[in-house]
Amino acid sequence: MIEGIQAAVSGSVSILSQEKTNEKADVSVGANTKNAKDSITISAEGKAFDWRVKGNRFGAYTSLSKDHRIEDEVQSLFEGYYTGKTPIEAITQKFDSVVQTIRDYEEQEGIASRDDMEHFAKLVSDVHRIFKMYSVSTAVLANDAEGRELANQYGTPGRKNFLYYNSDYYFQSEEINQAFFQRANEMLEGTGFPLNTEKPASVKSDMYENFNTYWKDSALCSSRMGDMIDTDMEPPRGFTFFYKEDRYTESERDALIAQHGGDYPHLFDGILKVSCGSWKTEGNVTLGYGPNAALGNNALELLNRFSEASDSRIARFLGNINIHQVFYGTDYLYRLGWIG
Repeated sequence: MIEGIQAAVSGSVSILSQEKTNEKADVSVGANTKNAKDSITISAEGKAFDWRVKGNRFGAYTSLSKDHRIEDEVQSLFEGYYTGKTPIEAITQKFDSVVQTIRDYEEQEGIASRDDMEHFAKLVSDVHRIFKMYSVSTAVLANDAEGRELANQYGTPGRKNFLYYNSDYYFQSEEINQAFFQRANEMLEGTGFPLNTEKPASVKSDMYENFNTYWKDSALCSSRMGDMIDTDMEPPRGFTFFYKEDRYTESERDALIAQHGGDYPHLFDGILKVSCGSWKTEGNVTLGYGPNAALGNNALELLNRFSEASDSRIARFLGNINIHQVFYGTDYLYRLGWIG
């Protein structure tokens, strides 16, 4: 079974699409976007803590105004944060607002009394979970949008056959996640109940754990040409990595053939670009075909074909990224035992 691919939330909460578009996908209890056996449910505490009460907990807020939805507001805040337009304080304030609005609503509806601290802790834990889902997925969507702009400069514009990683989004994500994690814990001080951040026992790996876990899922299941071996590995600051298959357009290939002949070895090369701070390098690489090609190559091995990493931190992180051709996307998963 593929690790970390699935996500479902209790009730009907709109979350960012796994296809890395701006569309939303509604998912419901027991459902998920890719595989029901690895679905994530926010809370398994029973009907009293069901997001479907009067629609869902976010729906409680939506019912106060017909002009907007809380999901849209939260997503917009995170989009602004990753573009430098929204301060951290605006997101922690929204976290407070969502918790208090839902708490007021549930008290009004007789779902839970205000002095039920156990229920309050579950509420805070669920809102924390939702905020983290938006935080991590929005960071990877922003990263992918940046990579797509770069990818469109090579080969056929609009194709998904690229991988891109900008560590700025990793560190931004870590910073904002820590901010509302701290706020959630502050809200629960003195209640006697801790914040629940554990993934459900049925889930092998949580794709929303951090930027790297969501990037890994995207590389495996959307781009279908990459993998990250250790998602707990912290990247170097100021690090970017880019790879795209087939760096040349048809017209560029025609020009190369006219210049070098039809057996020119670089006609179907990909491009690899790596930078960290003021250091940068790029070169042509080809992954080829054959019995072992489905297992791919780590990015450090590919870099070493034309250059070398400027320091051990860069080398270590590149060695943690696997690249394989889109053609071998399914075979890669099969050989590693994630599908069968």
